[in-house]
Amino acid sequence: MSQNSSVTRETFDAKYQQQLCFDEPISYEDVLFYPVEYADIIELNQCVQCLIFDPLDYPNEEYAVLPRLYFLTEPLKHKDDIEWNARNITMVTLCGSLCKLCELIFKGQKVTFAPKNGYWQLQVDDKSFTAKQFEAFRKIILEQNGFEVNDEFIHNDIKKYIEAEEANDKEPKATLEDCQEAIMLELKCSSVKEIKSMSVRRFNRLVQKILHRENYVICYSASMSGLVSFKGDIPHWLSKQRSNALIDKYFLKK
Repeated sequence: MSQNSSVTRETFDAKYQQQLCFDEPISYEDVLFYPVEYADIIELNQCVQCLIFDPLDYPNEEYAVLPRLYFLTEPLKHKDDIEWNARNITMVTLCGSLCKLCELIFKGQKVTFAPKNGYWQLQVDDKSFTAKQFEAFRKIILEQNGFEVNDEFIHNDIKKYIEAEEANDKEPKATLEDCQEAIMLELKCSSVKEIKSMSVRRFNRLVQKILHRENYVICYSASMSGLVSFKGDIPHWLSKQRSNALIDKYFLKK
């Protein structure tokens, strides 16, 4: 995989088709990236924020302009400075999340952070990786675990609008447990133990497939009844149905 973070999901899926289909670890730069299991999904959802948070949103410009790896590891320079940690609690939290995330992803491999030229590099076993290489690592981790993140620039005014829309959205949200039980019903599982070893990516894909199939059946049945007509063909539930969720949800529908 290229170190260019602009690699598309389609390119990634094609390159690592074997590993993604069978939930196998991905080897990149002699490092193994393990898919996180559903049993760890709650911890993953908390830790992965360190890869999703945009450093440019940080109020301190001195740190906001740092490459992501340097931004996340900056607290390591100030671990004994109580006042600094109190002023930069968000950075401290994200740094802790990065350390926990590495434990989930790099199983059986020694992960440390080593100082170099005033910043910190990621080390896995005896190999060191730069901030640029870390961007490729980030891409692998997000794609391998089914996170759809758009790195395109979004103006702060649009971000605020989206946050306000989400805050005003009173529609009940399906919880993680709701999704879990939907999959258990679909697979006719009687025990949570039967899905705990499933990868997070597989779990999320199954949830999406269930939703797409239900929607397809409803739309197709309505079209066959002759009471409802649709513009164009109804996409089959097995086909890819991806979009920029943030932008599409609040702008394209209006």
